[in-house]
Amino acid sequence: MKVGLRRNIRCISDWFFMRKQLLLLILIIVCLSGCSSLKGAWGANSSKQSKQLVKVELLENKQSLNTQDKLFAISPYAFGINYSLNTSTNREDPPIKFAKEMNDRIVSLSPSPTIEEINEIKKLFSLYVTNVNLWKKEISVKDQEILGLQLETKKLQNQWNIEIDKYKNLASATALKTDTLQAEINDYKGWFGLKAVGKGLWQFAKSAMWILSIGGILFIVLRFASLSNPLAASVFSIFTRIGSWVVNTIEIIAPKAVEKAGHVAVAFYDEYNSILSKIVDNIQNIKQLEQKTGKKATLEEVLIELDKSLDQKDKDVIDKIKKELGYN
Repeated sequence: MKVGLRRNIRCISDWFFMRKQLLLLILIIVCLSGCSSLKGAWGANSSKQSKQLVKVELLENKQSLNTQDKLFAISPYAFGINYSLNTSTNREDPPIKFAKEMNDRIVSLSPSPTIEEINEIKKLFSLYVTNVNLWKKEISVKDQEILGLQLETKKLQNQWNIEIDKYKNLASATALKTDTLQAEINDYKGWFGLKAVGKGLWQFAKSAMWILSIGGILFIVLRFASLSNPLAASVFSIFTRIGSWVVNTIEIIAPKAVEKAGHVAVAFYDEYNSILSKIVDNIQNIKQLEQKTGKKATLEEVLIELDKSLDQKDKDVIDKIKKELGYN
């Protein structure tokens, strides 16, 4: 009863160990072959397109801020025009009245200037009336500020044109990839879904052929290198381990296949080889003893000697053999 229980426990532990080996084997195959699946349009191209769109939006925000800066820069000049027109002694002159009417609309569209800006414009007006040379010096500073805004506008527009062209190119590439993907998906349709299965198996077969070819070359190289190089021998042991997994997998799927091929498990071989070695060793010892004493040993004496060298596990195996032969 105990022997049967131990055997069952051992079988269960071997089964779980085998499952771990199978899982590891599957992981190795996946790592070697990779996932040859269809890459959707919303993959790498989509990520690039999204990043490019962010760049375009950032530039558009900068352009918007630049426009606001120009509007704020206009407001003090619009105030200055009104201030100058209001100081004119001929405000009823049609050109002056028209200029004031137009400027009022500019003022309504632009932000209100700050107190500092109003005072600065009044100062410029006074300089224009009293000291034109100093006014030119001051107004040149303002011209540089206007030029800076204009240059920034031009720079942002050029950058925007470049980035929007990149975005258009990526969008076109994504659209093309989408069409290609749709064509590939349509190619997999048919035969009630069996066409996709067939194509998948064909792809797996091609990948497996590449893996086996490369693995075969590495196997041959490492096999010869392992004869003289310890490092190569340790690497070659990986192939030995993989080979054992394959054999164990075949044994699980078709238990009788290994037996039909004339092979036995290492544990099974070691178990019976150990018993046979003990029996042969005892018989040889008895023969040597007979030669020394000149007395033939009886069968009972032989069995006693064997009983001393065999442990309970060995005896259980012998009982099993006797049972299979029909002696129990």
